[in-house]
Amino acid sequence: MYLIWTVLNAAFVILFFALVLSLIVKGKKLFENDYGNLILTLLAIGVLGILNKDATNPKNEYIFPTNEMLVGRSVKTSHINIEDNLIFDIGLTIRFRKDATGELIPSFSRSHATGYTNGLVWNYNYADIEKLKDNTFSYTVVGTIDWRMYGIKIYTQPKEFKGTFEL
Repeated sequence: MYLIWTVLNAAFVILFFALVLSLIVKGKKLFENDYGNLILTLLAIGVLGILNKDATNPKNEYIFPTNEMLVGRSVKTSHINIEDNLIFDIGLTIRFRKDATGELIPSFSRSHATGYTNGLVWNYNYADIEKLKDNTFSYTVVGTIDWRMYGIKIYTQPKEFKGTFEL
């Protein structure tokens, strides 16, 4: 489904630029047919999408609230691929610090989407990290994927990922 959405979104972007080019070449004649209102609507939505481009860059960081007071530098970092799709992946990076007893505690996390994400925006909310045994941890990552057309949010899909990893 993600592939169909990105292809559809790319087709609409190409259509928008073709309409802009046609407007430059033909001018007012472009609107003097049966599809004039539709063309004008598509151009207006495209311009609004371009103006709204900066609203689609979420920070995608989470600082674990119980561990804000840990001092010192990160001592370990773990990179996990939590979602592997045909066209894009969602990754999670977790930094660990040592507490007063020397135990590794998660202090900061960042999530990102890589690949072809045209029309799809990953919004990372938070992660819950629990220690299972020595260097094995479980994670639950919560976020949403915004499905956008011309930069305008059409649908928000909640996502939750669970798994384990080792340091």
